[in-house]
Amino acid sequence: MYAYSVQAIRDAEAPLIGPDDALMKQAAGHVAQAAATLLAETLPNAAYPGNVLVVAGSGGNGGDGLYAGAELARAGHHVEAIRVGTRIHERAAAAFEHAGGQFVTKLGDYDLVIDGIIGLGGSKGLSDDLAALLARCADTPILAIDVPSGINPDTGVPMGAHITATATVTFGALRYAHAVSPACGEVVVGDIGIAPQGSHVQVYRSVGTGRVWPEELHPIPRIPAIESLEPGPDDHKYSRGVVGLLAGSERYPGAGVLCVQGAVRATPSMVRYVGAARDFVLDATPEVIASSLATAGKVQAWVAGPGGATTAELRDLLSRNIPLLIDADGIKLLAKNADLMELLANRTAATVVTPHDAEFATLAEVAGISRTDRLTDTQALAEQLGLIVVRKGRFTLVATPGSEPITSINSGHSWSATPGSGDVLAGVMGAWLARHAALGRPLHEAAIIAVHLCADAAWLAAQTPYGPAPTSASPIAAHVQDATARLTATTRR
Repeated sequence: MYAYSVQAIRDAEAPLIGPDDALMKQAAGHVAQAAATLLAETLPNAAYPGNVLVVAGSGGNGGDGLYAGAELARAGHHVEAIRVGTRIHERAAAAFEHAGGQFVTKLGDYDLVIDGIIGLGGSKGLSDDLAALLARCADTPILAIDVPSGINPDTGVPMGAHITATATVTFGALRYAHAVSPACGEVVVGDIGIAPQGSHVQVYRSVGTGRVWPEELHPIPRIPAIESLEPGPDDHKYSRGVVGLLAGSERYPGAGVLCVQGAVRATPSMVRYVGAARDFVLDATPEVIASSLATAGKVQAWVAGPGGATTAELRDLLSRNIPLLIDADGIKLLAKNADLMELLANRTAATVVTPHDAEFATLAEVAGISRTDRLTDTQALAEQLGLIVVRKGRFTLVATPGSEPITSINSGHSWSATPGSGDVLAGVMGAWLARHAALGRPLHEAAIIAVHLCADAAWLAAQTPYGPAPTSASPIAAHVQDATARLTATTRR
């Protein structure tokens, strides 16, 4: 799925907007479907009527919510609405009351709240009074229309007090906020017959919620399936991408072990190790070949920085005409050394950096990037330095210098927020970069695959027979194989 700016959505909707509210009613039908799906999770049985609150603002979203409330009322639910704007959509309000909906001034107890407060035209957060009022519904599932109120639809940045939604239903296409904001919850798209133009953001989600949505509502998909990694009859350990890992140190030997384990489990090809954690690495993964930078044989992509690297080592790898992933300590070295930045600028081989937000801020400052929002800043750094930027987080962004769209991968959970998971990701990504380099495939696609696999592996690692529970980097590495199988397009018959 692709995400679009507010202006692109408005331009696409404009020819369809008429005095009969046909487009609004079509959107409201999707809101009602989404609401019914969420109500089915909370009600004791399908015949039990739910208590629904529509929070109706002045704009089109308020109208969407009221028309949806009318549909829910006709379906037998008890629906109330509260006016929170300076005006109300009169035709929608009349339809709402005609269907049995009631406007109220005091809140009761609800099974679902529908957020129709601000919409795409919002420029500020919720007022203090409204935020205090809605705090009474803090434990109630919330369905946002288009974008949670108080979230900037073009940047995903909170504009003040805002709604944090259980799910968001939007129409025609995603908005940029859906690519970066956890406040949106699970996002589904209902078709309203528009075809917006000019997207530069592609959006995926690694792990879904398990909700079964009506076929008219489309959740964000996972990345496309991959081909089987089973070696062919003529393949051998060198034929599908050898990765070299400069990782770990005397202080952080575990980073080297985790990076290697990620790489070993990612593809069937050779993994070479260079670093001070040699004994720890070989004890944990004896199939790895340990050497020095000077004596390492064939390598089709290098990884440098997880748990340690020196300026001399990074200078050496930057000087080689081989794809290079720079992580963690390697990023810090880049930011502190002008000569390394100069080598980086003059490289012809692809370079990938994998910063979390704090590391990104340091790189952006060195590169002179003015900070605006997560999507814009990430693309700007990729263009400025000529890098593939993998900006890690709950929503990981993969940006390239060129015409490819920036890719957002929502992990769908936060179990990856644990020490060492970045080391595992560096190893997995390095192995996939080597594979794509060997096969002549786009390297940014390798980065996208690795991000998804590690997000899925983290979710798998957190599952227990009793429900999800805290996990750590070692189990995440151990589940990379399972995640790979889940993404593979073909299985053995």
